[in-house]
Amino acid sequence: DLGQKAMTKSNALEKSELNKIIGESYFNLKQYDKAIPHLVDYKGKKGKWNNTDFYQLGYAYYKQKDYENPISQFNKCYESALSQFHRILGGKDFVAQNAYYHLGESYLNTDKKQQALNAFKNASEMENDAAIQEDASLNYAKLSYEWGNSYQSAPVVLQAFLKKYPNNTSRSEVEKLLIDSYISSK
Repeated sequence: DLGQKAMTKSNALEKSELNKIIGESYFNLKQYDKAIPHLVDYKGKKGKWNNTDFYQLGYAYYKQKDYENPISQFNKCYESALSQFHRILGGKDFVAQNAYYHLGESYLNTDKKQQALNAFKNASEMENDAAIQEDASLNYAKLSYEWGNSYQSAPVVLQAFLKKYPNNTSRSEVEKLLIDSYISSK
């Protein structure tokens, strides 16, 4: 409320910062429809956005079921994170893992399954959030079976999933896919 009141008396730089504060406030309140215009109007620090800025806007679009816009934002988040990774050791952070995961979901919802496979593969290889890693691994395994996988054969991916997550609730479904993949690959 204070940010919106201050907006009328502010210069362009202050308005940008106020948009970030207001946008992040709405984001944290899970009012994504109200967050989007403010996040879009944020100009960045010295004209540049960081990976969290791209992630928040992408996630806000994602929660509105606008799946094309998150693809663009999550990819920018990845590119921003990648440039930061070169500067910071160990650089595969929680934000990047979330961005990959929601990028994969966005690709699935726009029927871009090969791109979804790649995004889920990347999210499954990061260990910041075990639940996201497991769900990304499940999606990666299913898509490997459904669409093929240029990294590894579907049976290898499915077996690796079952070995790593023996108590997953989708175990029986993955076992069926594994049997089917053996049959189809002879």
